[in-house]
Amino acid sequence: MSKRHRRTITIVITDTWTIRWENEPATTATPTSTQRKRKMTAFENATKFFTACEAPKGWAGCKSYVAEGATFTAQSEPLAEIKTVEAYCEWMYSFGTITVPGATYDLHASVYDETTHTAIFFATYHAKHTGEGGPVPPTHKETHSHYVYFLTMNDNNKVERMVKVWNAPWAMRELGWM
Repeated sequence: MSKRHRRTITIVITDTWTIRWENEPATTATPTSTQRKRKMTAFENATKFFTACEAPKGWAGCKSYVAEGATFTAQSEPLAEIKTVEAYCEWMYSFGTITVPGATYDLHASVYDETTHTAIFFATYHAKHTGEGGPVPPTHKETHSHYVYFLTMNDNNKVERMVKVWNAPWAMRELGWM
């Protein structure tokens, strides 16, 4: 059985990247203008998409940030049949304007990974079931549910793939649906 060695890496991103491995001297590299432009543009577009999706502005408010045919996946019961980003945006619009109108979110962290062209957003969704559209009549119960979006960006800085990680049973229990 081989031993695994863990190395801690610290990266500080300002105008230059400082990379320091645990117990080793730091090295510095300057990102190219293309790397800076791609990172900022892709991350800016991902952030605009996230904000529009959570508003919720539906597909009409999100489509300019999304590549044609962009896929959606979630290992979450209410979303398991949704396969496109467009369909997810419409689901969020319906859920956020009819079932839980006035829902909000707190964004805790967001980051862009240049290597995988992926933006990651970690947030908490706050909602109260006061409208129609749930599996039961309005319960007037609240949920405060954590979730994460992974948005893979294409070469045109548009979302080409979206993965949502969400503990739906937690939210459904809080809303009185289970």
